[in-house]
Amino acid sequence: ASRLKVDLADNAWDALNFQYPMDKIEPLYSILSPDLVENYQRIFQFLWKIKRIEQVLKDIWIIHLK
Repeated sequence: ASRLKVDLADNAWDALNFQYPMDKIEPLYSILSPDLVENYQRIFQFLWKIKRIEQVLKDIWIIHLK
C-alpha cells in the first residue's frame, strides 16, 4: 500500500492506494494488462469509499443510540 499525494483537507481514507509491482511478477504481468490493473484500482477505490460510508453511518448510529 502507498499513500497518494493529498492535502490537509483529505483524510486517511482518501489517501490509501494499492500498487502491485507487476514487472517483478512475470506470470501475472503476462495475464494482467496495465489497463486491467488500472480498472482494478478504480474498483478498489470505489469499494473503499463505500467502506468509509459504512463506517460513518455506523458511527452516527452509535451516537444516535446514546
